[in-house]
Amino acid sequence: MNSIPLRQVARAVGGAPRCRLAESPRWSGGTWWWVDAIEGRVWSATIDMSTGVPLATAALGHDFGVRTSLVQPVAPQRLLIARGSEIVETRADGEGLEVLAEVPLSPGDVLNDGVADHDGSLFIGSVGADPERSDGAIWTVSPTGSVSVFARGFSVSNGMALAPDGDLWHADSRTGIVWLHRRDSSGSHAGSEVFHRFDRANGMPDGLAADGRGGVWVALYGTGTVVRLDARAAITHEVRVPTPQVTGIALGGEDSGDLLIATAREGFDRRQSEEDPAAGCLFLARDGE
Repeated sequence: MNSIPLRQVARAVGGAPRCRLAESPRWSGGTWWWVDAIEGRVWSATIDMSTGVPLATAALGHDFGVRTSLVQPVAPQRLLIARGSEIVETRADGEGLEVLAEVPLSPGDVLNDGVADHDGSLFIGSVGADPERSDGAIWTVSPTGSVSVFARGFSVSNGMALAPDGDLWHADSRTGIVWLHRRDSSGSHAGSEVFHRFDRANGMPDGLAADGRGGVWVALYGTGTVVRLDARAAITHEVRVPTPQVTGIALGGEDSGDLLIATAREGFDRRQSEEDPAAGCLFLARDGE
């Protein structure tokens, strides 16, 4: 890795539910959101950022019973949720659940992470049944529910974040690449370039979060590390997390400088889960400019 001028250690969020696969942390209007993808649950909490203690934690009210890979606030009281191959929309209190779109996945494919554009349209990735065939894609779901392919040819399509100019950062975990997908004036795909390639020894890029300074934060699954890449793709910050499966990251809080980091105990047996009690928990850090 490049030299890193700023390092810190994340602190645990005490009292939040321990997930099997915490994913898709988000911030909206004073509330943090995330999913337990394997259990099919959507969680929310207000957190005292000075103590790291949740003031209130709640499940959305739906136990979806299928893989639930994304929660994305698109308005103060409106959420988009990836449930199985469906994108559903609901109010923040869980009422009024409706199917917005069905993504036409091939058998064995699954939806994964994504991000909403400013107009409420959703970019969401899919993972092919055989990641080595690079059958993963990025789909666009419009606010009215129409579905189209934005780009194809990825192994394990994962985190996404919008750059300040509207281009799309996107992690392909298996290849270790964070892509930058260019968009034209209509929002359509206008080409792709490798933004940063991680050595597998330094973890697989998973969740992403854009900051307000032209940088993108990357959760590196497998090594308990979150790093920030600046606009030139140089590593400027590192956050250490005391468990290896770091899955997602969100920026939020009053000054948009708080980091909420999600982790997993995916694939753990009982012994491994007991030996690593931090796995599946949430952690906090600060964007130290």
